[in-house]
Amino acid sequence: MTPEDLSDPSGQKRSTASRFAGFAVRVVSAVILVLIIVILLWWGEIPFMVGISLIALGGLWEFYSTFSRHGYKPAMLLSMAAGSALPVIAFFLRDSQDLAPLALALALYLPVLFAWCIFRRGSESPTTDISVSLLGVVMVGFCLSHFVLMLGLDAGIPWTVPFTIIVMVWVCDAVAYLAGSAIGRHKMAPRISPGKSWEGFVGGTIAAMAVAFFATSIALTVLATHRTGGSVIDNVAPPASTGDAAPAQAPVNLPAVSVMSPPRLPSTRRLKPNGAER
Repeated sequence: MTPEDLSDPSGQKRSTASRFAGFAVRVVSAVILVLIIVILLWWGEIPFMVGISLIALGGLWEFYSTFSRHGYKPAMLLSMAAGSALPVIAFFLRDSQDLAPLALALALYLPVLFAWCIFRRGSESPTTDISVSLLGVVMVGFCLSHFVLMLGLDAGIPWTVPFTIIVMVWVCDAVAYLAGSAIGRHKMAPRISPGKSWEGFVGGTIAAMAVAFFATSIALTVLATHRTGGSVIDNVAPPASTGDAAPAQAPVNLPAVSVMSPPRLPSTRRLKPNGAER
């Protein structure tokens, strides 16, 4: 099912009931996926990494199966193993945020992929099979590994960034579907996905930006209070007791200086009895 479907393959206008029935299925599936991600994030960083690797494995299987049904023969087993291993590598790079080991892993995968597709039997176009195999590893495995890298962007609360990105994607998809179904008129890519419209794209993008603004300006500020155990006001301004003590010391110290260091007056012991000075 494609988002913001405007018409069926025959070109007839879809009814409102059918469009929103598809939207309900889309929302339910997205909520289940978000709940799985939330449970993995709550469970810990290692379960989250394992879950992302399994999601990458399932996505690569679906990706390569689709191409196989259309006559392509990608290096399915090799590419699924390589793509699902990238989130595991990213787990050990989450603190340094260094992508060089991921690039090295892709570089080591390429010659093995070339040999796999060139020397095996039954491939009519090895170059096409190499392209499809590499596309799946980069688009699914490499991209999903960045969810694991996001765990290192916030050492205090590591789940905030990946959770925010997931919510942004879900809101963008849902709003794009609604906007395209309601006001979509201009097709984006009819040859690839006839249902997608520019109106849905703009609506989903604006919704995702709104979620990002909310997360950065409000949600993350509230979540940051868990690091210190205080309140939001305590993180913005100093406590009231500290502010009251500073001005109270000034009037106490100023008179103390004048009392301890009085001005020296001329002595009268050097004056003669008649008042003349020696």
